[in-house]
Amino acid sequence: MDTIEIIPEPEAVITEDGYLFFRLPDGRYVDNPDNNDFVYDSLAQIIGTCDILSPSKTATHLAEFFGWTQQELEHSLKTLDFVYSKENSVQLKNGREIRWLTSPQSCTYVRVVQAGFELGYWACDDEHHWFEDVMGSLLACCAGQSIPAS
Repeated sequence: MDTIEIIPEPEAVITEDGYLFFRLPDGRYVDNPDNNDFVYDSLAQIIGTCDILSPSKTATHLAEFFGWTQQELEHSLKTLDFVYSKENSVQLKNGREIRWLTSPQSCTYVRVVQAGFELGYWACDDEHHWFEDVMGSLLACCAGQSIPAS
């Protein structure tokens, strides 16, 4: 299981001329995470050589690239400025991630993210206290962690 730190730099950027780059955990940006064909050492290096699209334009291009639904695109655009504390994550085979607040006892929300853009978010409300225990246990199990005692 990975722990996600708050990262001020985007996880994906698209240059004005249409090249898509993904941010690696070490801060480098690559055009193909599988083989690192073309690598920039930092976001500053990309910006120094070309312009990048705004986050909203990047989301729109990624929606087409990844096949997001209209609802997912709309949600990603509404949440561009949201910042979360440290999160746990599980990478799914389809390239998306399930993320939730790092907490040893409970899970108060879960969200689905792709290339750093939030596609969905579900939170516990006061009427459903069981949600914290059930989702915390489920996600801990999926991440290979011990299941917290109820």
